[in-house]
Amino acid sequence: MGYNAYRDIMEAVRPELPSGHPRMDMLNRAKIFAPFAALRGFEERISVEEKRSRDETQGCSIDEYDA
Repeated sequence: MGYNAYRDIMEAVRPELPSGHPRMDMLNRAKIFAPFAALRGFEERISVEEKRSRDETQGCSIDEYDA
């Protein structure tokens, strides 16, 4: 397969937008393709667990923590 299989789209000219229709800025375009949170609440739960872990280990020396 290679280049020849896609030659028709590789050499195609980008279509022009209708007049009066502005191009989307790069920041908004990036948002469209950004990954979404597939697990609702996952990030919040991780934050809670990190805080709980920090609270539990606060005041422990490294030697106590490794034991």
